[in-house]
Amino acid sequence: MVGLTASRTYSKGWINDHARHTFTMARRLPDSPQVRAFYQLPEDESVRIAPPPFPAERMVPDKPPSRPGAPPLWPCNRTYRWRGDALEEEGACYGRWAAKDMIREFLQLYPQELAGDVAAAQIPLTADFVIRGEPDRAQYQVAIEQLLSLATGIPTALVYRQVSRPVIVLTGKWTPASGLSGIAIRGPSFAQPIGPPESGSMTGFAKFLGDWIGRIVIIEASQSPAQVTWQRHHIRSGTKEQAEQCRDADLVCQCVAEQTGLSRVDKTMEITQLFVEPSLQGH
Repeated sequence: MVGLTASRTYSKGWINDHARHTFTMARRLPDSPQVRAFYQLPEDESVRIAPPPFPAERMVPDKPPSRPGAPPLWPCNRTYRWRGDALEEEGACYGRWAAKDMIREFLQLYPQELAGDVAAAQIPLTADFVIRGEPDRAQYQVAIEQLLSLATGIPTALVYRQVSRPVIVLTGKWTPASGLSGIAIRGPSFAQPIGPPESGSMTGFAKFLGDWIGRIVIIEASQSPAQVTWQRHHIRSGTKEQAEQCRDADLVCQCVAEQTGLSRVDKTMEITQLFVEPSLQGH
């Protein structure tokens, strides 16, 4: 038997516009020639995409139907890792899964940092990831290019470029409000906390904030801490206009500025963006 063990949890689940990666219970696939052939990974490779058609052993529902009579739920993506001769399942994704989710997961780049044919990175796909060892970013990039090529039907490349773009800069001396334990990413005052608090570097916080409001955000703060904690706020019910206010750049940045003592400056800067474009090499 090929042992499949759920050894990592993908807990990233963002409102509406991101795939939801969920913990997958340990299970076993028959050690069949079909399974090994489909998920094979040569010793000199670290990661690759495995698109359908999947072997029959993979198509086993992990979740019961959402309601009586509804079809069973299959993940649109599974991530498998070879450890020696054993194949371990690390996670699964239900819902919309696209190249942008893998760019975020493995290249640590958020949607606002993409350019070019961004729509290609948003095309929903069904495909598995097969990994051996610890691939570096360059190896993950090659695999994601394979995924994009699958989505577009043409060879597609990811290219880093320095470009001039409008950005939001939060600048000044970091002077958090009295008693502040975590930064509320909130637009209107009626928005409520959603999801657990998250922590990371100041750069990570800027990326997350930029993703929430759909803008490039840069934080240039003196005397800032190495790590910060933040939490998203949104409405659980309400109008479309109220929902849009929760991600309004002006409202959210004003709220963050009031909590941190920083000031907002809008300017144009040279930044690095990842372009999605047809491959000139046709690979």
